[in-house]
Formats: sequence, structure tokens, C-alpha cells
Amino acid sequence: MEDTGMTVSPAALREVGERLAVQGHRVRGLGFLLDDDAEMTGSRTWGELMHGLLLWRQELAVEGGAVEDLGLNAEAIATCVEDCDEVNWGALCPTSR
Repeated sequence: MEDTGMTVSPAALREVGERLAVQGHRVRGLGFLLDDDAEMTGSRTWGELMHGLLLWRQELAVEGGAVEDLGLNAEAIATCVEDCDEVNWGALCPTSR
């Protein structure tokens, strides 16, 4: 890692983590992850911080896609259940139509 003089302190990383934590639990340990293997004791370069944030955003996008897919699956399942209920009701009570 190259020291360009632009470094980020662990306190700044914690602050970024706390501010982003309101968007999801995945970022809570970000500061510790980023300065866990720091070559410059007590600081990280700005590029490393941005790289970590981009990785987090990509992971969050994947999770968001999975949650969205769950919603679509739930909608499809609900439609099937309604269709089954309609068929069952028709079979049990044919005169109620």
C-alpha cells in the first residue's frame, strides 16, 4: 500500500460505519475490517476506505436483489394459494358460485 499522505483514522472509519449503519447491519464492522491489516499503524488510505465502501455497496445491492426476489416469490405463492383456495371452495361448495 502506498502512503500518499491521505489517510483515514480509525475514528473516521467508525464514524462512517455509524452513519451508514442506519441503512443496514452489514456495515457495522467495516472500520475494524479496513484497519485490521493496515500497513500504516492507526490509519488507512482514502482509496482503501472507498474500496471497502464499494464492496459493501455491491454486497448490499446483491442482498437487496435477493429480498426483492423473495417479494416476487411471495407474490407468486400467494397467487397460487388463492387459485387453490378458489378450486377447493368450488369443489366443496359447487352451488355457492
